[in-house]
Amino acid sequence: MCLRTCRKAGFLIMLFFVLTMFVVSSCVLHVSAEAFPRLYIKTDKDEYLIGEVVKIHVFLDGSGVRCLCYKHSWLVEVRNAANGTLIKKWEWEALAREKTFMENRLEWLPRKPGTYHIIVRLKEHNQSATKTVRVVELPHSRITETITVTTIRTMTTTHKVTVTREKSIVDTTFMFYLSTLIVLLIIIIVESVILIKKLKPS
Repeated sequence: MCLRTCRKAGFLIMLFFVLTMFVVSSCVLHVSAEAFPRLYIKTDKDEYLIGEVVKIHVFLDGSGVRCLCYKHSWLVEVRNAANGTLIKKWEWEALAREKTFMENRLEWLPRKPGTYHIIVRLKEHNQSATKTVRVVELPHSRITETITVTTIRTMTTTHKVTVTREKSIVDTTFMFYLSTLIVLLIIIIVESVILIKKLKPS
């Protein structure tokens, strides 16, 4: 009887240890996902005339979180949105103390009208970001400009809603793991108390 009780106690302790490690690892992943620096790409405008210089800003923003990489390998491409043709490319590597380690400002002079995707990739962080710009021969009418601005605002709102939903799902999962651990901890404590009472001599 005593051997069976000891085995049961050992099983409960092992179960508690495994669940604790699982929840701790989930918490670490949750925190690291929130704190990891994120890759961004911006341009001074969304629409350009032929002959205008497109000013591109690529950067990492960790909201105060410091990147621990010793080197960053950057790749920036301009591709035709219609057929994916490569129009322009920049590549560089920067060490942690160099100016272009966290950001860089580039310029591109479009030669033909069309819609273009500007894509930035950062190898060490396995991240990428894309910005779409339009190049036209003549200024559009006010109606077209209004439609373009409305479309851009709608896309931005949709992106924000998606990010909020993903964060809510992560937070809900985290709370579920935490609640499960608390319930199991209470059960283990109660079972341990019962086992201790059984093991005490009468």
